[in-house]
Amino acid sequence: PNTLSALNNLSLFLSYSGQNERALPFAKRILEKSEETLEKDSLELATRLVNLGQIYDGLGQQKNSIPLYERAISITEANLGRENVSVARIENNLGYALEQVGRGREARPRYEFALRIFREQLPKGHFLIEVVERNLAAVQ
Repeated sequence: PNTLSALNNLSLFLSYSGQNERALPFAKRILEKSEETLEKDSLELATRLVNLGQIYDGLGQQKNSIPLYERAISITEANLGRENVSVARIENNLGYALEQVGRGREARPRYEFALRIFREQLPKGHFLIEVVERNLAAVQ
């Protein structure tokens, strides 16, 4: 577990510093090990799915991130309920990925859901509200 945590931190650092190609093999390995050691409905597993999805997004490989986000939403909903900021964040990520692969019609309801939850549960002017508003305005 400590090795897994260290690899996760390295993967996140590389990803946040724009080195997604270097982060990708670490994130894949982390997810593989997490799937072996964590419960299938673990929020930690959902987080690892999102982390890998974001790396794929950073590499322009949204077709790979879409199923990861879908699994993460399912796990997160099962643990926290549908009307949750964490679910809304992943829905926004999924909307972005869908939009990038030309599936804007499917992205729009994801963005609308995220925006509704963020407006209900976050303080006015929160940066996530602004992010989703921009995403929604840009969707084709």
